[in-house]
Amino acid sequence: MRCGLSLGGGTNREGQSFHMALPTTVVRGRQATAVRWLPLAFGCGLLAHVVIAFICASAPEGHLGDFHRYRELAAAPGRPYTDFAAEYPPGALTVFEAISGVARSPRFFDAALLGLNVLADLAIVALLASVWGLESAACFTLIGIPILSLLYFRMDLWSMAAVTAAVALWFRRRPYSSAAALWAGAALKLWPIPFVALFAAGARRGRLGPFAAIAVGGAISASAWIWMSGTSGAMQVLTFRGASGWDIESSIGSVLHAMTALPLRLESGAVRVGWNHPAISVALFLIAAPVALWAIYAGAILGRLGTGWVAGIGALLACSALLSPQFLGWLLPGAAIAWAEDDRETTAWVAALVAVTILYRVLHTQTVPGLVLVRNVMLVVTTMQAFTTLRSSR
Repeated sequence: MRCGLSLGGGTNREGQSFHMALPTTVVRGRQATAVRWLPLAFGCGLLAHVVIAFICASAPEGHLGDFHRYRELAAAPGRPYTDFAAEYPPGALTVFEAISGVARSPRFFDAALLGLNVLADLAIVALLASVWGLESAACFTLIGIPILSLLYFRMDLWSMAAVTAAVALWFRRRPYSSAAALWAGAALKLWPIPFVALFAAGARRGRLGPFAAIAVGGAISASAWIWMSGTSGAMQVLTFRGASGWDIESSIGSVLHAMTALPLRLESGAVRVGWNHPAISVALFLIAAPVALWAIYAGAILGRLGTGWVAGIGALLACSALLSPQFLGWLLPGAAIAWAEDDRETTAWVAALVAVTILYRVLHTQTVPGLVLVRNVMLVVTTMQAFTTLRSSR
């Protein structure tokens, strides 16, 4: 059972009055035992993250393919999206270039990326612990273990940390700082964009300034991107450089792979099957985006931030033409928040998704198409379950 503990009022740096409320736990019966185990669970989870980080740093060979791509983009001559194709938003390309300028050798470049990922991971843990309590942080450290090595060798943890900060700041009633964190995340990856719904929820309560700020910031960012590359930049990111096939781990691709004899091919960094026009990928994003917006908005209104997070981003993932296994990491902070909000079922479903994903990765994705299909059915069920929880909370 959750309740708020008032720590008095004050004024934040943005000039807004507030009453700080920290999540606490009313303990009785079996909950007392659970709380006693919390420090141990958190310690074990955090230790596992440290050990995995050490292993990744000690033996990175064979896992650096994405890092090599980041270095290639950083070194490419000319303007991104026009002189060379790029599948990442401008913010990510800027970070790659900045790291390349400081760490000039491939070894130091890879080490810097890995170090940033570890810091982002620890930042998420700290944010969850400080805002939603130790149980949320422990949940995140434990359920993310199976795919943590994948996250350490990609760059998804950066946007995950930015969105977690944005949601935490919004929860603590610091909307302008929240808006800045959110747009930082969206500059790295596009999936955080639906979290602008948080500010629509604030506008409903009369806080129009942050909503206007997020709208103006979005308009300026989009205009700058279009000025830099036209519409081709966003198209390249949304379609992963214009890929014409379905990733075999995506919802549609897994069906084609499991139930047809269509040949597989390596295209734009992923194993793909069948035919998919880039416009279809964009259309699926445009269909899923309003659903994600509604879920996050409803979660903010109903006090179900974690459930809304999982429902909204789960809808985006289910409709994506590319569903790399590390993308499930986008759900992890939301699942950890849902646990702190007493939505244990949503958290359990996300944990199961992660476990099945790493299972088929160990067995080799191409050889167990049926298991990939099962995982995607689970993704749809997880998303629908989260939506059901939101509806029942109204």
